[in-house]
Amino acid sequence: MTPLATAGIARADAIYQDRAAAAKELKKQGKRVMGYFCLFPPVEIMTALDIVPYRMLGNMKEQITEGDRVLPQMVCPFLRSCLDLGIKGKFDFLDGIVFSHGCDVSQRMVSVWRTYVPMSFSFLVDTPHSTHAAAVTQERALLGDFIKSLENLTGQKLTNTKLAEAVKLHNRQRALVREMYELRKQNPPLITGAETLKVIVAIMTQPVREGNDLLTEVIAEAKRRKNPIPANQPRLMIWGSIIDDSSIIEMIEEL
Repeated sequence: MTPLATAGIARADAIYQDRAAAAKELKKQGKRVMGYFCLFPPVEIMTALDIVPYRMLGNMKEQITEGDRVLPQMVCPFLRSCLDLGIKGKFDFLDGIVFSHGCDVSQRMVSVWRTYVPMSFSFLVDTPHSTHAAAVTQERALLGDFIKSLENLTGQKLTNTKLAEAVKLHNRQRALVREMYELRKQNPPLITGAETLKVIVAIMTQPVREGNDLLTEVIAEAKRRKNPIPANQPRLMIWGSIIDDSSIIEMIEEL
């Protein structure tokens, strides 16, 4: 199955194929690029302070060597791969990393990373495990510390106006992602699973405004497609840990 490539989808594919190059280009433009793990760090705060949030991902095609020297192999391959890339200098374009308590290993990753991968900035955003009043109060205080650390890094002050605008932009992106997902419900779908994954990875590499422009372009072009996929193909849901490589999806879709 070879779907018709379009400009927006082709551009997303180009970003997906070399995320580091896209981030380094942003650096050349004077942007600060901040890596972050998992879904929990508040990207809106970073955007409001003119920082580009960059979702940390591993590389299935890069053999884990240095990561296995530091972490036991029973640790999930995603985190080992990320650390492996960090030790090898593959994230040296980042201005820092925001960690989160996604799992116990990811929470401890911050101390491991600080030991083996020198960096100028790092912060652990803890995640409340309940909605009790004490947990909410603690999280509010921790986010206050996070804001202060980013203000010190950027020399800027976070205002309610800036934060509200950033929230609006990121909520718009979430709405566009849902709109793109709707294109998968048709028979036949107007965009493949592999293409969808590449678009998602691409927008997690770009400033939110550019990501929104890319999504808008992809959606408009996909709607103009004429049956890029044969009708009545079997539909499979793929479930697992973080799926950030399109290879397995492409393999399935090619059958």
